[in-house]
Amino acid sequence: MSILGDNVKRIRIEKGLSQDELAQKVGYTSRSTISCIESGKRDCSQRQIVALADALGVSPGDLLEKSDASPNTVKAVRFVSASETEKKIIDMFVSLPADSQPRVIEKLKSISKNSSPVSIIARSSDDRPPGVMMLTPEQKKRLDEAPDETQNPDNDI
Repeated sequence: MSILGDNVKRIRIEKGLSQDELAQKVGYTSRSTISCIESGKRDCSQRQIVALADALGVSPGDLLEKSDASPNTVKAVRFVSASETEKKIIDMFVSLPADSQPRVIEKLKSISKNSSPVSIIARSSDDRPPGVMMLTPEQKKRLDEAPDETQNPDNDI
């Protein structure tokens, strides 16, 4: 790979763009041009470097500058403080093809939007102090839709 190719790929992934999306922003007809640039199989003119930089929201110098932190170094730093589950997720994510990673990021974003925990206070009918429970929005909806058992005279509680 080349410095330019390494930087294009790193920044593209950081921005959550697929090769197809970057190609469209630059005005290429297919992702193969981006793939060739990232792998160092294709040289770029100044005009192309400026177009790539604009599409990625960086300066042309950022694309041509050798980065002190390789992608592996950045991954290693994040990996050190991760839980075991997070490490497994990181391992699986890193092993994906680069053009699949943005789709996974978008899927995770949609999952996290739909599963933000909601705090509720759970009260008991006896003298125990109330407790706090964390529910997903789906669980909260089911709880809200459930019949109110406290109003049932046949309730044993």
